[in-house]
Amino acid sequence: MRRSLFRLVALLVIAGVLLDLPAQPAATDRRAEPATTDTREILTITQGTTKVTVEVEIAHPPLGRGLEFRTSLPETSGMLLAYDTLGFQNFGMMHILIPLSVAFIDYNVGHQQWEIMEIVDMDVAPDPHHGPFQPFHPAKPFRYALEVNQGFFQRHNLTVGAKVQDTGGLLWGPPVQAADTHKRVTLTITQGPTAVTLVVEVADTLQSIEEGLGLRGSLPETAGMLFVFAKTDFQGFLMQDVLIPLSVAYIDDSGVIVDIQDMDVAPDPHRGPFQDYQAAKPCRFALQVNRGFFRRHNVTVGAKVQDTAGVLLHAPVQAGETNKRGTLTITQGPTTVTVAVEVADTPQSIEEGLGFRASLPESAGMLFVFARRGFRSFWMRNVIIPLSVAFIADISAQLYLHHPVWEIVDIQDMDVALNPHTGPFRIYQTAKPCQYALQVNQGFFLRHNLTVGARVQYTPP
Repeated sequence: MRRSLFRLVALLVIAGVLLDLPAQPAATDRRAEPATTDTREILTITQGTTKVTVEVEIAHPPLGRGLEFRTSLPETSGMLLAYDTLGFQNFGMMHILIPLSVAFIDYNVGHQQWEIMEIVDMDVAPDPHHGPFQPFHPAKPFRYALEVNQGFFQRHNLTVGAKVQDTGGLLWGPPVQAADTHKRVTLTITQGPTAVTLVVEVADTLQSIEEGLGLRGSLPETAGMLFVFAKTDFQGFLMQDVLIPLSVAYIDDSGVIVDIQDMDVAPDPHRGPFQDYQAAKPCRFALQVNRGFFRRHNVTVGAKVQDTAGVLLHAPVQAGETNKRGTLTITQGPTTVTVAVEVADTPQSIEEGLGFRASLPESAGMLFVFARRGFRSFWMRNVIIPLSVAFIADISAQLYLHHPVWEIVDIQDMDVALNPHTGPFRIYQTAKPCQYALQVNQGFFLRHNLTVGARVQYTPP
């Protein structure tokens, strides 16, 4: 959800693991492997007066597979793909010989039930084993995917919002929350006779800043999240993946609130469009709480924020860091291009990006590595040269391969803002989920005949 300077939305395993990749092994074709499923279950899908039961095999990707190499499927049978975490998973029809429909399923906090979030029909590829394959990108994150015969949901009058349960009630209980590892601190906000106390989570790492308060169904009145940034700057937020309206107080180095803004839930909290809530003044911290909290407690700009230990709001500014470096090799057809890159994979390096650079060599750039896959965004604050950005995704799962395969999924040109330091700034958001982004001189991809679909490989120094 957080995007400070270059979109941290707010939005995996962190970079070091992904960037120290071993030499990529030859592609492994999985068609000889037996189907891997853990168990069978009966699902009941209800919507209004409609009630349908489906016997499903349960598979756990990436070890478990879908319906590859099946030549037929009974009408009331299917495959349930159960993922370990909520996320955006891409689907392809490699080795699939029958047309399918897939329902993406997640837990609706408001309805307190698991339900179908999206339904997609998937056609058999012209060559089911070698492609080309059309990728199917879900519009929202999900936890389960149900594959059945194509048209099943239409034939049974089932649409988005249908409730999904299993007969034993074991699989579909409320989702287990991951262990909360955020630090916590008690904040006291004082202004005149007013004194308000909150117990807040502290977001001061790349992953915690990205996640923020995303996907929370509610927030206690005297709870919130304190964001601690690497340096004082014009910080900002987007409401990606945030399901509850919030208020944010921007706080300077001395612990004084310098700006308060209300932030609304986006029409589509996962894909936007998103409004940019940028601080009116430079700040080092930000406190997010339920919308209207500051108004209800008579807290305004100028209020003083302190933590119980008296040290948090005097956190030392991180010293300048030296970015990792490496080489990207981009290939498409007969074209092969190499780019010497700096690697931005920490909150500070992602915040700074290519800001204040007066020039950039033609074959140089910056590779951004985010903590998790999502719809990424950039803005051009403090950037004084025009850039192009390629958003990059690992598509190995949809190709059923065991090693990383990076592919460019979107390319955009980014212009210098009229005022590069105060804006206004345009938001450049990827069209598809990704985990990496490459910024180079504007027009680089055009000059080198590189388009969406180009493959990218990282080589450490």
